[in-house]
Order: sequence, then structure tokens, then C-alpha cells
Amino acid sequence: MIGNLRREANIDRGARYPSPQRPRSPSRGHHPGSNGAPAHARPPPGWLWLSALSTCPAQPPTHGSELLHDFHGRQGGPPEVRLTVVHDDNDYLANMRTLLSNEADKLNIPFQFSSVIGRLETLDFSNLRNTLDIKYGEAIAISCSLQMHRLLVVDDKVSCSGIGQLQKMANIAQLKQMASSVYSPASTLNYPQTPSPQCKTPKLLASFLNAVRALKPNIMLVMEQDANHNALLFCDRFVEALNYYAALFDCLHALVAANPRRADERARVERMILGEEIRNILVCEGVHRHERHERLSQWAMHMDRSGFDHVPLSFRAIWEGNQKLMSFGFSGCQSKVESDCLLLCWGSRHHYSISAWRPHIGSASGSRDHMLVQPQRQIK
Repeated sequence: MIGNLRREANIDRGARYPSPQRPRSPSRGHHPGSNGAPAHARPPPGWLWLSALSTCPAQPPTHGSELLHDFHGRQGGPPEVRLTVVHDDNDYLANMRTLLSNEADKLNIPFQFSSVIGRLETLDFSNLRNTLDIKYGEAIAISCSLQMHRLLVVDDKVSCSGIGQLQKMANIAQLKQMASSVYSPASTLNYPQTPSPQCKTPKLLASFLNAVRALKPNIMLVMEQDANHNALLFCDRFVEALNYYAALFDCLHALVAANPRRADERARVERMILGEEIRNILVCEGVHRHERHERLSQWAMHMDRSGFDHVPLSFRAIWEGNQKLMSFGFSGCQSKVESDCLLLCWGSRHHYSISAWRPHIGSASGSRDHMLVQPQRQIK
């Protein structure tokens, strides 16, 4: 489930939940603004701070070392840290355990590492506390990086009554049109965009969020691709993917132009990660289509429906993230603050969103629709 956490919560003995603080780069799954929410939290002495993580394929095994350094430099000393990581590669987990345990020893931080082999969608949500080995009385931080969209999987043929057959007919018609000599893929840019097929939050995502809410985490960070790749119609997904990944490839090209030694790394990312995402978005349908990326506004809707309140990202987290982006020297790398969430962009194209959440306190809060109309603040 995770990316990175950064400075979102203040926790004391009298507070079950954190008090919000208001005012890596363009690569996947690692950005300072999402890396250390627990780092400046204040668990009571003797408490264990737990980060339950499910990592995306692009994150290196050293992911988490920066968080340990933030804990080490914290006023009052570091808390005891228990880290649970979910990943489907046992070698990756073993390497991560060794690297982070050695780093914690150097920093003299009490540290425990637990691992769960699998993917987010394969976890037993009926007993998530036991699955993640979370002890009662611990402060909990959960971060999900580029993984929760896999829980949006539904059988599109039955997801909304009457739409499945229309979708199939429309997809066939659009493919025939795009293959004809009269039309080109560019002509599809004028097609109206269809909304996400979800009539309601899918059962798998709802089950996961209900299980997380039952844990009463102090903070939950979500990083997701900010794109509408979950449309019913193939044409809509094609156009959205064309624009989204073209900008992402431009970003990678600029990165390699400035650092030619990373050319091999770029090739691996494009082939093993981005290429597979594109294939799944365009070729697969129904339960086989896992790359169902949605926009921040849609994630806000899912989180609100599942009983979560939005927690504004702290100004310091946003500032540090922007400083890191600027250090790459690319004018195209930008970040925008929208409704106290962070959007990572290449030029005007949104690529990733970072948002923070916690379970509702007391009476249920209203809809998050008001988040959609707030003006954007662009950080350059």
C-alpha cells in the first residue's frame, strides 16, 4: 500500500487522531511530500509508531531510510518504529529488511521490520490488524502508493445495469472508426469523455477502506496517478492514456538528457512499468483491467463515502517537496496545491496526486464535493 510519508500529524496522549497542520522527483512512487507524515508526529514515550506499507514496483529497497533519518533528528528523540511492508517479491523484502535494519542500528533507533508477501488486493481485509501484525495501543500511519486503483476492479459488464452491452458495442464501433482510412486517432480528441463506470465505490475498495478505518489510523496517505484511465469506453481511455503517457515520456527524456547514465534505467521503467500499464489500460477489460487510475476528485469521493476526513498536507511538506523538484533543474517539473492536496505535474499535465486522510471523528462529515471548486495554487 505505500509510497512515502511526511509531517502530517501531531499525536499526544489525549488525542486519538492527529491535528492537521495548515499553512523525488518526477520518478514514480517517491516524492518528499509523501514521505514522512510520521516523522514529526509526537507519539507518547514508549509507544510504537507503525507504518503499514505496500510498495509499488518502482520503489527501491532503500525506501524508508529517509524516514528513519527524519525520526533520528526529531526533537525529543526517535520513537520505537515498527515497519510492515507488503510486496510480492520475497527477495525485495529481504533486501529491504537488511538495509533498513542496518540503517536503524547506525542511527540507534529501536526498529522492527515485518513483511507480508502478496499484493494489496490479495490481503485478508476481514482481519487486517492480524495480517499486518498491528498491536493495540500503537500509533498507526498507513501509506498507499500507486496501488489502491487496483481495488477498483469490477466486471464492467455488470458494474452498472445496461451499460455493459452499450460499452461493448461502442468500443467495437470506435475501433472500426479509428482503423478506417477516413479517421485517425487524433480525430477522437473531440469525442465527449465518459465518466468513471463506478456507480458506487467498488466492493473490494470499500472492504479495504472499512478495514483500514477499523484500525483507527492516526494518518493515511494516498498517492495515485491523476488520470481518468477508468472510463468505460476504449476511445476515452485511449485519448487519456495518449496525453498522459506522452507527457510522462517527455519527462523521462528530459531526465536522461540531463543525466545520460540513467538511460538504461529509463528503458527498464518504460518497458517493465509504463509499457505494462499502457497495455493493461488499452487491451484488457473487466476483471483483467487492473490499471484503473482515477483523478483526485474521484478518490476524494471514495474516501468520503468510506468514512474518512481529508487532512491538509502541511506547508513544510509541500515546500520540501517543491525544493526537491527544483533541485532537478527541470522547468517542466511543477507541483500544484489543490484543496490542500499535492499534484505533481510535467508542464500543465497532472501525473500524480498526494492526499492525506483519517477516519471521521464524531458525526459523519459532509461530501467532499467542495474540494473540487477551490482554486489551484501553482508552485514554481
